[in-house]
Formats: sequence, C-alpha cells, structure tokens
Amino acid sequence: MIKILKPVAAPVVLTERGLTKTRADCRQYEEFASDYDAGRFRFTFDPTIYGDPTVRAALIAAQHGKCCFCETIVREEGDVEHFRPKGGFKQSKSGRLEKPGYYWLAYDWDNLLLACSICNQRYKQARFPLTNPVRRAANHHQDVLQEEPLLIHPAQTDPFPYVGFRQEIAYAKDGNRCGKTNIEVLGLNRANLIESRRDHLSHLTSLRSILGLTALVESTEGRKVMHDAGEYLRNATLDSSKFTSMTRSAAIDDFPISLV
Repeated sequence: MIKILKPVAAPVVLTERGLTKTRADCRQYEEFASDYDAGRFRFTFDPTIYGDPTVRAALIAAQHGKCCFCETIVREEGDVEHFRPKGGFKQSKSGRLEKPGYYWLAYDWDNLLLACSICNQRYKQARFPLTNPVRRAANHHQDVLQEEPLLIHPAQTDPFPYVGFRQEIAYAKDGNRCGKTNIEVLGLNRANLIESRRDHLSHLTSLRSILGLTALVESTEGRKVMHDAGEYLRNATLDSSKFTSMTRSAAIDDFPISLV
C-alpha cells in the first residue's frame, strides 16, 4: 500500500446524480429507520453512478491503475470499492453483518477507491473494524470522523508507518494493530501475492547485480544495458510502478536504489 493522491473535485456524476440519490436514501431512512436498522428494508444502490466510467477513469488515473490495497495492476478490471461498506458491515470476520451500513456514503467521492476483486470481494468484503465499535456512525446523522478505523484509507493516511516489507513479506511495523489488521483483512500475505512480489523483487535484485558490473563493461551495447537497468530500478520506486511499497522497503533495507 502507498499513499494515493486523489483529485479533490469529485466526478460530476457523483455531485449530481449521486447527491440526488443520497438525499433520497436519507429521506427513506428517516421514514423507516427501524426497518432499515433491523434489516427488514434494504437500500437499492445504483452501480451506474458510483461505477460510472468517469469515476472509474479518475480512480485509475489517481492510483496508476493499481489496486489501492495490494498494488497489483488492475486498470479497467478493478472494482470500485467502498472503503466504508455501503450495505452493511462486520466488525470481525466471524461477526454478524450489521445493517444498514454506510448507505449515505455510497456515492461519496472520499469513500471510493479502486481495488482488485480478490482484495475487495474475497478478503475485505463487508469488514470494517474499528478500534472502539461503540463510536461507529450508525446513520447519516452521526459523524464518521468520530470513528477510529483499523483499516487504512490510503487516500487519507500514508500506510508507510504501519505496513512494511521484509523482502516480499508484509509485516506490521513495531507490531502496530492497524498494520496487523490490514494485512489480515486484506490478505496482503496471500500465497499468490507473495509469489508475485517475490518474482518482482528477484528481477530488481538481478538488475542491481548487473549494475555492479558497470565498470567491467566497455562496449556501447554493454553501457546501454547498464543504463537501461539503472532506469528500470529508479522507475521501480515510483508511485506508478507495481508493488511500490515493497520496492521502497527493499531499497532501504536490502540494496540501495538511486532515486536521482
């Protein structure tokens, strides 16, 4: 995970159709609050609003086409993810699904991210643990700013102080609770993801070894190979590269990658 810089201005479809739908949903809740709280009534959400091509394009651009959680490349195939679950939430994996969820944030630009289907649908699902569940906002009359989420919103909080990497393995820095929760809830150490990170890191390590031979290469072709390897390594630490967070950790801990 890395810090995501989203545009402040929301796509127009969210400020127009999204706002209209949000107001309608809030009116519905006002009229039938007890039924929604008990799960007898359910909100019907409109994916053509939060999943509009303009929303998706803005998220793809802001996140360099990567999953906001695991940093795999997803681009157009990614899910438009609701950080705070719109239709119900769980405090823990084994906990019961609480209703009605964060319905008033279904079309809120700050609540939308791009995620891969594995992080979103197989792991995170409706989980949204808080440090103190008693402070959870139960409806649109309550303030989510009073909450203390254990999941990191990468567009609001830099994940770097919380989640680090020992080579390809994600770990919670200093054993912090937020880091542990994100790794567990999002499956950041799932087998296929570890393998992909290991392959990427192995490639970078090989390039770093090649650069160590620069002084021995005299031919124009050899110097070009060295130059290209150096450029690849430098670019590997950019926000737009895959597994940026792991690569930056490797650059600090295992082999210095020049950033200039």
